[in-house]
Amino acid sequence: MKKNFLFILFAAAVFAACQSGNTNNAQVLDACGCAKEELSAEKNADTMKKCDESRKADAKFEADFQKCLVAARAGLDTSKVKVGEMDPTKGLDIPAAGDGVYNVVPATSSVKWLAKKVTGQHNGSVMVKSGSVEMAGGNIRSGQLVIDMTSIKVEDLSGDTKNDLEGHLKSEDFFSIDKNKEAIFTMKSSTMTNKHQFEVTGDLTVKGIKKEAKMTVLAIPSGDRNLSLNGGFAIDRTAYDIKYRSAKFFSDLGDKMIEDTFVLTFDLKASK
Repeated sequence: MKKNFLFILFAAAVFAACQSGNTNNAQVLDACGCAKEELSAEKNADTMKKCDESRKADAKFEADFQKCLVAARAGLDTSKVKVGEMDPTKGLDIPAAGDGVYNVVPATSSVKWLAKKVTGQHNGSVMVKSGSVEMAGGNIRSGQLVIDMTSIKVEDLSGDTKNDLEGHLKSEDFFSIDKNKEAIFTMKSSTMTNKHQFEVTGDLTVKGIKKEAKMTVLAIPSGDRNLSLNGGFAIDRTAYDIKYRSAKFFSDLGDKMIEDTFVLTFDLKASK
């Protein structure tokens, strides 16, 4: 269904403006600058206060902020995305998802990852093992997603280089898949932004370590029995004891430093 892909369209709206705005001072930022500040590891209290004031005073600013936040969390390349629109208060011009439990279909679902380092970046995928979402009264009541960590793939390399990096990601330096074959996200709460968009909070367990994680989810129904769930969120790997070449723990890394934050985006297909 074509509308299943509107997440990419609306999420990138006005995000190009994110290139402007300095988050190191207390100036009033544009909506995308405020979204960047929201995701910053070291928030400027004065800047956040001004951003909050702008969000409360201007409905369009708040709508643009939410779009930029989704795009930033999803790691979208906004230079290659056409801008589309979704009413921030009403959602898309289709019905909300009906009540019931929707089971994720692993074969038609995908989870992508993006990680950056000083000299570039790598991207790839992991397979969905299982999952479910319960809709009730228009909101997400509960949900869980189980990821098969043994399936980590690198998609921007080939040959021995690809195999070497995949092996390293599965090793003790990173995800220790011999001991931790699954990563699990379990929802704790959900706030409905509109009939299709939700701010979800839950527990993400990686390497046996459980930490709270927040994400924006777009839930698009297809008929009475099918549901597409799209979204993305940023993860600080050091919170899960993944310290390899992290500047937090090692000095003088130079161009060998790997950024602490990586991004997961998901496109889940579920049905009753």
